[in-house]
Amino acid sequence: MAVGIDLTEGRARRDRFAAGWTEVLRAVEILPLTRRGTLEAVRRHVQLYRTGKPAPLADLLVAAIAKVGGCDAIVTRDKDNFERVGLLPVEAH
Repeated sequence: MAVGIDLTEGRARRDRFAAGWTEVLRAVEILPLTRRGTLEAVRRHVQLYRTGKPAPLADLLVAAIAKVGGCDAIVTRDKDNFERVGLLPVEAH
């Protein structure tokens, strides 16, 4: 998102977008990638790989971060991949 703001033509417009993005970031909690989350993702990756159904690493990390961060579900448009990851319930958006 920030790349798109930086690429926006016109300083006033870019400043408006940057201010809006700052407000969005203030409104959400950003969960960190921790050792516990990394290990959760790696364990699940190994399980899926052994069954011949690997999932994208990015999805594994997102789901693991959410799980160890105390989230109840993943809300996504990419329901199939996150359901395959299987770390949290998935809600389609």
